[in-house]
Amino acid sequence: MFILLLIGAVITSYWVWFRPEPVLPDAFVGPPRSDYELGQFDMQVFDDNGKLSYYVEAPRLSRDAQRESFTIDRPRVRLYDQREQNWLITAKSGYIDVKADRIDFDQNVVMQRDSNVDPMRFKSDQITAFHKEGRVETATPIEIKARGATLTGTGLKANLNDKTYVIEKDFHATMPPARSR
Repeated sequence: MFILLLIGAVITSYWVWFRPEPVLPDAFVGPPRSDYELGQFDMQVFDDNGKLSYYVEAPRLSRDAQRESFTIDRPRVRLYDQREQNWLITAKSGYIDVKADRIDFDQNVVMQRDSNVDPMRFKSDQITAFHKEGRVETATPIEIKARGATLTGTGLKANLNDKTYVIEKDFHATMPPARSR
């Protein structure tokens, strides 16, 4: 009986020590994937009073549930201010938060006011627009062209409704000569 128990113990020990490890699934999940994507779309966003706040068109939109945002490739966005002037913003990429309160534009951002009377153009690598408040801002270098003048600097806080623009640092300006009468 002792020899049978010894043989059983040896076989069990051999099986425990030398059995193959179970294959575990790969823990790497990969980059976050979107819930859905839209191709060649346009979207109108209205404010609480039913007035058009902004209009977006782009070749691709994807929703990221983890970041609670929409990623947009090559967006063309028209923002409308309180005076019903519109601003066209183009960029290489953009992000809209799920609440649609904030739009981030990245890489080669150009923002220009559609106005025959007072055209204005902003150019930067990153601009964030808060459309409900009618303001835009950036911490990156910015170039502003208006009325023949070129303003450059780093950092911008602008209120589009009040037409106030603050360049935070490294401000430089090139102004055209005054017209003689």
